[in-house]
Amino acid sequence: MAMNFENFDVDVLAGRRNQLWVSARSRLGAVYAVPRPGWPEEELREAGTTLRDAVLHADVVPEETRQIGKMLQEVLFGDPEVLALFQRTRGAAADLGRPLIVRVLGAPHEIAALPWELILDPEGGSHEFLTLAPAAHVIRCARARTFPIPTRPIEPPLHILLVLSSPEDNTLPFDLYEEKRSVLSELAPLVHSGRITVDVEERPSMENLRRCISRRTRGYHVVHYLGHASQAGLILETRMGTVREIDAVQFTRLLHSCPELRLVVYAGCLTAGPPLEDEFESSSRDNWKLSPSIADLSVRVAAPAVIGMQAVLPFPTQRIFARFFYSALASGRGLADAVQLARTAIRSDEFVGSYLDWAVPSLFVAGADPGPVLDISAPATPVSRPVRRELKLGLEEEEERSLFARPSSLRQAVNVVSGRSSARTLVITGAPGLRTPFVARVLDDLTDDVSLVLYVHAREFAGAPDPVLLLCEWVTELLTGLDGRDRQPQPGWNGATWWKRVLEEITASPAVLVFDGLEDLSEIASEDLRGVFRELTLRSGQARLVLAGLVDRDDLLDPRAGRYTKLITLRPLEWESVFRWIRWNFPELLRHEDRLLACYKAGLQDDLTLWTRLAEKVASQPTTDPIGHVPSLLSARPEIPDYTSVPPLRAALAHPDVAGKVEAFADWITTLASDHKVGGRVLTPGRTGEPSPIAELLPVESPFTPQYTATDGDTLGWVNRAVSEGTNVLLFDFGRPGHSEIWNRVCSRLKQDQVLLIGIGGDTGDTEPNYPGWCKDVLTVGALANNQPARSATWDPAARKPELFAPNDLAWADPPHAFVDIRPGSYQAALGVLAAALLVWSVDRSLDAEQVRKILLDTARQSSTTRDSKRRRFRALDLDAALARARTRLLVKALEHGPASRRELVAAAGLSRTVTRPLLEGLLADRTIRVVDSGDEKKFELSDGAAAA
Repeated sequence: MAMNFENFDVDVLAGRRNQLWVSARSRLGAVYAVPRPGWPEEELREAGTTLRDAVLHADVVPEETRQIGKMLQEVLFGDPEVLALFQRTRGAAADLGRPLIVRVLGAPHEIAALPWELILDPEGGSHEFLTLAPAAHVIRCARARTFPIPTRPIEPPLHILLVLSSPEDNTLPFDLYEEKRSVLSELAPLVHSGRITVDVEERPSMENLRRCISRRTRGYHVVHYLGHASQAGLILETRMGTVREIDAVQFTRLLHSCPELRLVVYAGCLTAGPPLEDEFESSSRDNWKLSPSIADLSVRVAAPAVIGMQAVLPFPTQRIFARFFYSALASGRGLADAVQLARTAIRSDEFVGSYLDWAVPSLFVAGADPGPVLDISAPATPVSRPVRRELKLGLEEEEERSLFARPSSLRQAVNVVSGRSSARTLVITGAPGLRTPFVARVLDDLTDDVSLVLYVHAREFAGAPDPVLLLCEWVTELLTGLDGRDRQPQPGWNGATWWKRVLEEITASPAVLVFDGLEDLSEIASEDLRGVFRELTLRSGQARLVLAGLVDRDDLLDPRAGRYTKLITLRPLEWESVFRWIRWNFPELLRHEDRLLACYKAGLQDDLTLWTRLAEKVASQPTTDPIGHVPSLLSARPEIPDYTSVPPLRAALAHPDVAGKVEAFADWITTLASDHKVGGRVLTPGRTGEPSPIAELLPVESPFTPQYTATDGDTLGWVNRAVSEGTNVLLFDFGRPGHSEIWNRVCSRLKQDQVLLIGIGGDTGDTEPNYPGWCKDVLTVGALANNQPARSATWDPAARKPELFAPNDLAWADPPHAFVDIRPGSYQAALGVLAAALLVWSVDRSLDAEQVRKILLDTARQSSTTRDSKRRRFRALDLDAALARARTRLLVKALEHGPASRRELVAAAGLSRTVTRPLLEGLLADRTIRVVDSGDEKKFELSDGAAAA
């Protein structure tokens, strides 16, 4: 058989006192045991770290890297005899039109693990690095091999196993479905042509992987692992989806079940990285069989070719590599050629091409030439595509759904709708701007075996005399599309009658029925559809139901449905989640890591599209402070359409000192929210395009402008205007001495209308009531100075007014400069309580005004002081405790559906893991919940009699 490559083999061996010896051989000659004294040992030992750091921080190819390449070049080709042999071999390869393969074998492990991909081309050129040179490849040769080398390419189909591992309780989960889509979309034409098959294992426990491999008689030809890893092994899952670390030996034993295995690709971080521990280096000298990485071990004992990673590649780069590598491989190119094609695609990419990402993949071979894996000359049998019928009524789909940072919630949702969970109904709650894109992503990521998808927004039922009849028409249209059989109701049937027949067919089909915008569903439509939802939930079958709305609509489901229902709550992402997403996707932003939180607070929040735009600007202007780009990004953002009739939380305040400073106050609340792990932003008039609002400050004109005085008629008119605008929280930041029955009646009415009323207690230093702040239905706020009621605070302990005290200025939470000149007192204290109320309420929108008030009072820090020669007790605002109470309530509500694991509770409550962990510990300590033994995964359930307050 004709030789396809011109091989140039180089051995680099370290002897005593780290003396290097270099040997080289090719078809044209050999040079053995050339000493390389004085090699830069210290500098090269740090070369791997330099590469990893450069990739982590997205450094444009630094001069330090070129110096490393120069040193590696000197080690290999510094001797004239070796260089001459290399040049002759390269010339011969060019004459015959063959690619040149430079196979490097290094020993011991610290020599083998040097970043040989950075070696400079001794003949120069614009490509600089040898591995990027046309028709030249740098690969690594294994020190041992325990299996015969296959010689023939595989006849179609080439079987590929794609392993996606992102355990839900891992500290850095990623959007595995986006990675899956990225790979499968590139391979789809080849799958349909019959040249390759791709099986995906996205729950990779060892048991599932064995089961997957055993389904094919000879296993797989290619195994591609994407997930977290280290030099020592991989991060897989338990049967319950939690983290299980698998060492390299265990995983390679599993690969032995694939006797025709040709290639393993480890796209996980550091799968070809150098050994990091000094004790490994010393032991490796005594036992040469030790492997420094899973890639090295795999090429010795399991596969003739392995690709590993020397650093943590960001996901955009991984997608580029996978796209071009597999396209090249499936078109019949050789392994080395496919790897180089992927490298050059990365190097020429608009966004990541200036970084060192291209140098991260390392190709290991076990002595075989890295030629074609697939025989494209052999015939292939085309594969028919699975049939799916979809009808999406009222779905507004975004173009950039790939920008997604809720991997754990997405995974649980896909498991339900794809029939991989015992749950039959998925309830998704959250603001429309978060919820609808999430639902769209779930539908995008359905498995192929789902044959029928119906999405209906509640607005589609508006005006329908019989909503169930309309639903039956939509469902039967889809069923007819599947089998061609026409379905019509019998004369005299109403929707409920026809649904009984349709239900039998739909539950026998792998179908997904989604009802979104439930807050827009009329009472009549809710009553008619309630039976549909209950029957779908309680009926065993293949159909899955998704209910999506602003809040959990328990009234639409049967009380028995809890055991068959999974809840997912979506709320604005806090900084922790956004930063995790940045780390995986845009390492160039990490150059300015200390400035990113400021960008988040300045308005980028969890708008991942804006973060992408910021990364593009930083990539083109790496020395510019990213905060300078934020204003232009915000101004260019399009306005978010009004998806729903339900507004965000709204608050109104009248004090003239806030006039002209309302944006500064809104920004202060936003910063306060971020500091307390509450995602989202407070809106003000004129701010548009905000996808994740906490609340909105209403533009109701103050009755105190331009003058500082107002009559009761003026202030009552202001109240009526604010209420008509849909306010949820009213701040009475004004008042006058003396009792007022008018204000008592007004406040009583507002309380019945579910408006939270907050008022200033006054600063006269006496006990005289200050109305409307002292109305019984108003949460009256007094001023604290040095953690004690201020001497100027109006306080009547006998009347229990004020009920709540707070600091007399906003300095407790880094106020904006605009508030420095405002006089300390109950007015500023009330502003703090208003902010606290909005944050607590935004955490759980199912709360009503009285429940928010109760949380603020019940969690307040109780203390005492001396007033009028008597010990007086008072309550001081404790925002952390109030937020903990609201969040704990969410966890308890989630557990009312039945036992749940920590990861399930994180998704159900919409809280981060760091927030959830101490709350669960508190619930266990006070015996509100208990642990249930559930095999591999710990679950929690409510103790007897426990329920959400």
